[in-house]
Amino acid sequence: LEQWYEALRILVASWEENQEAAVLFLKMMDCPSHQDPDHSLPLRAFFDEYQPTFGKLEQLKEVLLHKAAVHGSEFRGIVFVQQRVTAHILHYFVSQDEDLARLFQSAPLYAV
Repeated sequence: LEQWYEALRILVASWEENQEAAVLFLKMMDCPSHQDPDHSLPLRAFFDEYQPTFGKLEQLKEVLLHKAAVHGSEFRGIVFVQQRVTAHILHYFVSQDEDLARLFQSAPLYAV
């Protein structure tokens, strides 16, 4: 329930743009509903619907892969975000994506 609350908070904080972040957060937190086949059909349908692509994250991936192709192993970067949890979501996204994980090491950093 705590993970669902946090995902809802992510959605409300920036309604238009963080639907993908909320879903990825639930997957990152290993929310049982997206892996357990015995869970209810609506929850499985919810995760299946948002599984294939995440628009803004896919755009970020394209930019990172392009920069890596142009600059090679010397490419370094910092991605700034507004919320702490987004730093963790981006780290999870990079580490779980085959192409990005092969090229980049990521870490969530933020000031308190």
